[in-house]
Amino acid sequence: MENLSEAYKLMQKNCGIKVGDTVKILRRAESKEMGWSAVWMDEMDDLVGELGVVSVLYDYGIDVTTNGDSWCFPFFILEKLKSAPPPDKKDEILNQFANTDLGWSGRAIIEGVKMILDYVDEKTNA
Repeated sequence: MENLSEAYKLMQKNCGIKVGDTVKILRRAESKEMGWSAVWMDEMDDLVGELGVVSVLYDYGIDVTTNGDSWCFPFFILEKLKSAPPPDKKDEILNQFANTDLGWSGRAIIEGVKMILDYVDEKTNA
């Protein structure tokens, strides 16, 4: 399983999907399929066929925001429809956090950092 997980990471890294890209969720994935280490939740079935925007790239999957919620999908069920504009500094910082082993609280930490960066952006551009 270790080799399959490493293969997944390498393939995702080279799939061409970046933060901010618009993607289509093509199909349901099986939990642990092709080395994807996340779990498919039944609620994700309703998102098949939907469009979303890539919000975070993790080693173990791609966070896609659609209908106001974010879910972690494997790269191989996503079709890139539109490329994102070049990343800004905020996106670079968030991706650095996303690829750091922060344990189970990682998503909360990333959301907190995102809120701080949004606040700084707002104050800087005011």
